[in-house]
Formats: sequence, C-alpha cells, structure tokens
Amino acid sequence: MSKALSNPKFQWPVVGHKNIAAYLQNSIVKNKVSHAYLFFGPAGIGKTAMAESFVNSLVCRQADHRDGLIPCGLCDCCLQIKNRIHPDVYWLERPTDPKTGRVKKNISIDQVRELKSKLSLRPFLDSYKAAVVTEAQHLSQEAANALLKTLEEPTAKTVLIILTDNFSWIPKTIVSRCQVLKFLPVAQSEITASLVERGAEKLAAAKLAALAYGRPGIAINYFSDPESLQAYQEKIKEFLALTQADLIQRFRFIQSEFGYAETDEIFQTLNIWLKTLRDLALIKTQNQNLVTNISAGSDLEKIANGYSTAKLTNLLRQVALAKKYLAANVSPRLTLENFVLNF
Repeated sequence: MSKALSNPKFQWPVVGHKNIAAYLQNSIVKNKVSHAYLFFGPAGIGKTAMAESFVNSLVCRQADHRDGLIPCGLCDCCLQIKNRIHPDVYWLERPTDPKTGRVKKNISIDQVRELKSKLSLRPFLDSYKAAVVTEAQHLSQEAANALLKTLEEPTAKTVLIILTDNFSWIPKTIVSRCQVLKFLPVAQSEITASLVERGAEKLAAAKLAALAYGRPGIAINYFSDPESLQAYQEKIKEFLALTQADLIQRFRFIQSEFGYAETDEIFQTLNIWLKTLRDLALIKTQNQNLVTNISAGSDLEKIANGYSTAKLTNLLRQVALAKKYLAANVSPRLTLENFVLNF
C-alpha cells in the first residue's frame, strides 16, 4: 500500500476496543503507519486478535482496491496470515523445550537477532514486513537490548508490534520508541453478544462473559473448549476446600500442586484465587448480583459466612502481595505457604 485509501471497509473480528481499531485503521487509510507499537493489557483482552487484524490489513492483496473489504480473507496473503506462514510476517514467542515439552522462561537474544536479520531483508511480496513479539515481558535482558537496537534502526515499510501483559516489565527505552496502546476490559454485554454470534445461548453466554472479567479471549476459550472451563471451575472448588483445610493439609496441597509448577502457572492460579476471594467479599457485603462465579454460588455463600469482611479484605491484599513476591523471584513454594497461613 503506497497510497492513502479512500472509503475502505474494514472487517476486523476483534471484540471491543473500537477506539484502538479506529486509530490503527486510520493510520492505514492515511498511509501513516508507525514503525513500532506496544499493546498492553491482561492476557485474553484482545491484543493478539488486534495485532493479527492490523498485520493482515497491511499485507492483504486487496488492500489497494477501493471496492473490497480489508482484509479480504480470501487472497493468498490472508490465508497465509491465518495459518501464520506468511513469508513477510514473523511471530516471536517463547520457544518450547524439546526435552521437557514446557515453554521456556524467556525469549532469547538469539531469537531476536534472527528476527532482526529477517526484517533487514527485502520483502518477498513487495508489501510490508511485520513482526509480532508476544509475551514481551519474558524477553531476557540481552534480548530486550537487542530488540531496542532493532527499534533504533527501523527499515522502510517494517512494522514491529510488541504485546505484553505487564507494562511495568518492559524497559522504558523500548516503551519510548513505540506507539503505546492500552487495552481496557471490554463491556460484558459486548462479550455476551460475541458469544451468541458464535452459537452460544444467551444465558450461557452471559455467565461466560461474567467469568471473563472483560477479557473476550477468555470467554471465547471457555465456550470453544469446555474442558478449560471445567478445569477453571475445579480450581475454584480446590481453593474453597483449601480455605477450610487445616495448616498441614494446606502445606501438603502447596507441595503437591505447585512443587514443580512454572511461575506463569502460579500467577494464573493466584488470579483465580483473587477472583474467588472477590466473590466472597461481594457476597459478604450483600452484592451477590456482582458475583462472577455464578455456578459456585451455594459453595461461595457457605464459605463467606465463615469470614469477616476485614478478613476477606486482608486475604485480597495478601494475594496481591504474593504476586509481587513472585515477580521479584521469591521462592514460589515459600510465597504460597506464606499466603495460606492467613486463612
């Protein structure tokens, strides 16, 4: 796309974030695409979906036509984007360890160097070259420095999109060289409507939307993968049972469930515990209409009756403190044991 477009018709399958979509689409229309963007917001909020739609629009072969949708979804470039095999679009993410099958802790400097080399080459299809860096909070220090050099030496018609769940973990030197876009929670009504469009019944869609806390990706995943929803509900039951266990049982649970768990997995569990405690606090303060874990309503009621509002407030603070400890590389086991001492 070398010229500004007139009267384009965008079709971006992104739930919510209309202001961000409009901003990015306007940059395409006016041919004023920046060389680097930083998308930040919670996991499942829609950052990846937005990046896919943006990049797809940049490389779609119909983009220079004024009588079609952008992206068209039918040309060879759109099909390549869908399958993540487009020769001029790169996805940089944490690799999987072939020995353990687990995702590695960091994006390495070698990965960033390889990306920089690819971006320095001429595009295969005479369009934009683009790279999407997912989970950028997991860049190693060396990788972050190498990425900074890539940002400092932008090449023509090259776009770098950096995605992160945690803005505070991104070096300020990188932030300062990007257009920063914050993704806020999406209205529950919008998420419900998107699930209904996908075939969900309205009541079921509303329940899933409530569980998602404004994150469309979470709700869509629960709808398309019932096993993930069941696993989430099981974690809630485990936590409620943990609050009623004695101290020895609590410590045994921490050892058996989290002795070898990855930090990301523990963060996810703490987020579930945080939401459950929030629901308990809402019930305790007579705000049942705001409870999100509706299916666990009766169990939540029983547990809430055994706690004071002050106690629940303190537990909420302790979860936040545990997350800070984990971020500071304090032992996960010690962090969780310290937390369950407060029950």
